[in-house]
Amino acid sequence: MPHNMEWELAEEICTRFPVEMCRFGNSGTEATMHTIRLARAATGRDKIIKFEGGYHGLHDAALVSVKPHPPDDDFGDIKNPKPVSGGAGVPKASIANVPIATFNDLETVERRFRENPNEIAAIILEPIMMNVGLCMPQKGFLEGLRTLCDKHGALLIFDEVKTGAKLCWGGASEYFGVTPDMICIAKSIGGGFPLAAFGTSKRVMSLISDHKVFHGGTYNTNPISMAAGIATFREVLTRANYTLIEKLSNKLVEGYKKTIAKVDLQGYIASAGANGALMLYPKEIHNYRDWLPVDVDLWRHYWFGMVNRGVMAQPYWWDEQWTISVQHTEADIDKHLAVFAEVAPSLAAAQHERLGAMAAH
Repeated sequence: MPHNMEWELAEEICTRFPVEMCRFGNSGTEATMHTIRLARAATGRDKIIKFEGGYHGLHDAALVSVKPHPPDDDFGDIKNPKPVSGGAGVPKASIANVPIATFNDLETVERRFRENPNEIAAIILEPIMMNVGLCMPQKGFLEGLRTLCDKHGALLIFDEVKTGAKLCWGGASEYFGVTPDMICIAKSIGGGFPLAAFGTSKRVMSLISDHKVFHGGTYNTNPISMAAGIATFREVLTRANYTLIEKLSNKLVEGYKKTIAKVDLQGYIASAGANGALMLYPKEIHNYRDWLPVDVDLWRHYWFGMVNRGVMAQPYWWDEQWTISVQHTEADIDKHLAVFAEVAPSLAAAQHERLGAMAAH
């Protein structure tokens, strides 16, 4: 049965994000899957451009070129990346319908539009690529995607499953000043409960209400998750708390930078909103292939060194990020930085030893 919390949470979402209507689900995978289906229905086209290395869930269209690796995968030149299956069981037809471009490279996107005239329904991307640590869009990249979509009659989908509630009050569109046609949100909007949503214009969403596109699910809008979502938006994700998170983030980032410089560690800190990551690479990463040479073993020493001293800097995988919570305090940041200051000299020594060995070889 419909209930009041459905429209209450929908109003919270439509107030913050540049959408007129939204629908609910349980996971990010559901949100991106239904959004892609809607985009195809709205445009009458089949193909979706995604970016090499980008992760958008576990359905067939999303499982293309998620994390191709040489030499097992022949994924082409960086200026002409080939679509690669993200695992067994993905149909060849799905792979053929997902042309691949390179993040932060508008030329590769334009190429895909030229090669597939009037066939591209949408571009889907995380505004900040979160499957490679934290890869920021370069100046003009998101604006360029908006222009290309408008030029070719395609829709621009922001997958904000990871960024949506963690960048700022209004998500990536507010943070970067670029308005997508459709958004997908999940994860933190449920405050720990399974909750997802996807939104767009009334015109596109009417395809569902007019029964042209099917959307349903036994647990969609279940009262516990909806109550958690309302509480999260109204009590947790407030403007005051975003200001607090920004303050804590700035302190953590500056502390990391000072220690990195002091011990001469080759790496940098990428950060945006509540998220950040130590990127063990000498220059800024702009796309998936830049990320491939990252010293994974050194990262493991960083992670275990931090955890064994009582700080979980990020989830266990080198493509993840830290997330600052509204429950964190300045004392938590101080402890994090103190522990990193203990670990960093050994990381730098190990890194220099490895680099020296590589140079000698």
